[in-house]
Amino acid sequence: MSHLIDKSNTNFLSAQSLNQSKIYCSSVHCSYYSSVQLMKHIVLTVIGMSENQIRAEKKQTESGTHEFLINKVLIQLRNKGGDWRTFQADIGDAKILRVKSDYKDEEILDKDSDDSLQLATKNNQILKSVFNL
Repeated sequence: MSHLIDKSNTNFLSAQSLNQSKIYCSSVHCSYYSSVQLMKHIVLTVIGMSENQIRAEKKQTESGTHEFLINKVLIQLRNKGGDWRTFQADIGDAKILRVKSDYKDEEILDKDSDDSLQLATKNNQILKSVFNL
């Protein structure tokens, strides 16, 4: 049983709460990870890969975990006729905001947090609707 959907929902609610509390940096982080956790759930339960298979294939492709999950989910979105182009662009934008929030020596503004929440909302809606989550 996957707990990743619950974690995703919790992270999204946390992102909203942190945004309202003007804790923008952490809000961006939580928004992004709410989508990552949904992607991981899809790879584990819809595609049916095990953690060991993910590790082995990720190592072969020499990609990071998030890139690996994004690429796997994009293939499935295309195969199912989902809005993969929007998802690809938006998850990329969300990742840029998350990197800025977590690693860059830059201020995270309310607009960054609002944008990140909007991107997570769109990304998560696409994933939930296409994969019946």
